[in-house]
Amino acid sequence: MILPIISIIVPVYNAEKYLHRCINSILSQTFIDFELLLINDGSKDGSGKICDEYAEKDCRIRVFHKENSGVSSTRNLGLEHSIGEYIAFIDSDDYIDKDYLKSFSLHYDFSMQGYIVHGKNDEICRYKHIVLVDKVGAELVWKGFTTSPWGKLFRRDIIKNNAIYFPCGISYGEDSVFIYHYLTYCTNAYITDAVGYHYIVYPYSLGHKKHPFEHLLMMFKLQFKYIKQLFENSRHNYLHRKTLLTLAEMMRLYQLSRIDIKQQQFLNDISIHYLNVFERMLLRSNALYNKYIGLYISINKRLISKLRQ
Repeated sequence: MILPIISIIVPVYNAEKYLHRCINSILSQTFIDFELLLINDGSKDGSGKICDEYAEKDCRIRVFHKENSGVSSTRNLGLEHSIGEYIAFIDSDDYIDKDYLKSFSLHYDFSMQGYIVHGKNDEICRYKHIVLVDKVGAELVWKGFTTSPWGKLFRRDIIKNNAIYFPCGISYGEDSVFIYHYLTYCTNAYITDAVGYHYIVYPYSLGHKKHPFEHLLMMFKLQFKYIKQLFENSRHNYLHRKTLLTLAEMMRLYQLSRIDIKQQQFLNDISIHYLNVFERMLLRSNALYNKYIGLYISINKRLISKLRQ
């Protein structure tokens, strides 16, 4: 049996309006040595039928139907059944250009390209071409690349050998946890200036929802677990930046006071370890802390977007 080079995993949930566009863009690739795994996460519309119809026409397509349990378990099921040397993720309401797969490099642990955001105003994110062979994870995180799984190519053996999966039980940020965990095992990376992924923003996207406090807290705990490994011997003080922004987000979403932060061991610990005395004093006032964060972000804007042109 000849194995495909790339396994493309597409989680599908009530996507019948956009699914044809997504699948057709994949089947139109100039790079043809791939398998397509369509994972139907208990869709209530015609998505499951659409998946089955495509599978009947193209032997590279495999379809899996499951009860609805969220995007993390859906992607994990795709990982379990994938057989390609590399893994690519595509969301069912997005689509890709015909040279998308061809633009990646098949000689690195991690490969990434830019994307176009289609929303109220289209926005192009193009990365500078670069090859990294030292402290790969720390460099990428420090430079502010997007932590969505799409737009990237992963080695399946790294995922399998190190049990890297999307965490279930949280409703936000599971992508970043997967990426950070994966990067702890990368020794090299290839970033291309190609822009072949089309990300569609809808008014009902998850980013517009307020998530349960416990979910967000768990997500940040998992992020810090892997970020600390990535920056253990790095010259960058990224944990300082991450702590500043994490506390700002938690305070903004849930109106946390300094007393609330002290009562949460994780939040209290990171504030003690990674903030300076002045910044810890600012936590007494949400308004002053938010002003400080706004100034901090403005000053560090160039660093945060260093990979982009």
